[in-house]
Amino acid sequence: MKEETNSNKQKNNRVLYSIIIIIASLCVILGVSLAIFQYNRTGEEPNEVTTGTLILTLDDSMGSGINVENAMPTSDEVGKTSTPYEFTLENVGTLASNYRIRVVNDEEAIQEDGCSSNLLDYSQIRYLFTSNGSDGAIQYLSDLNNGQLEIGTLEPGEKNEYSLRLWLDSSITNPNEINGKHLHAKIMVEAIQESQMFD
Repeated sequence: MKEETNSNKQKNNRVLYSIIIIIASLCVILGVSLAIFQYNRTGEEPNEVTTGTLILTLDDSMGSGINVENAMPTSDEVGKTSTPYEFTLENVGTLASNYRIRVVNDEEAIQEDGCSSNLLDYSQIRYLFTSNGSDGAIQYLSDLNNGQLEIGTLEPGEKNEYSLRLWLDSSITNPNEINGKHLHAKIMVEAIQESQMFD
């Protein structure tokens, strides 16, 4: 019986050694093959890497903040002449910058005020957004895709001036519908990649 056990151990050892030798041979063959097919070439043209700085600045010191507090429903004719929230976006860097401007809920103010269940619905709020004095279209905030007001590119040294006016829709005829409701919104400017320009 001991002879059979020794014989089995020797067979197992031979099989193990054979497997190790086969694996080592394959590694040597693959290594030699890789060395044969590897090709390096030094370029004749110099590679040029250009760097710059990308800096977008948002200045809203001219604005009075986005505010619809204690507002009453207003016609578009009156709303479009209301006091705007004004801000400037400037590229003071050395590279062109793609950007997106959005109006979003100010979650910090909502949490601070404890009014998350008492917010005005965006379908009740009209807005007029203008860029560099251009005429904008009056729409509902709910019409915006993910709050997006504008998407564009600013070249180095370029500056855009914006104004945003918000008012309650005149179709609200029941004051109880908006009584005690809040709007806490803010402007968000995002630098975006070229691939996000059409999202």
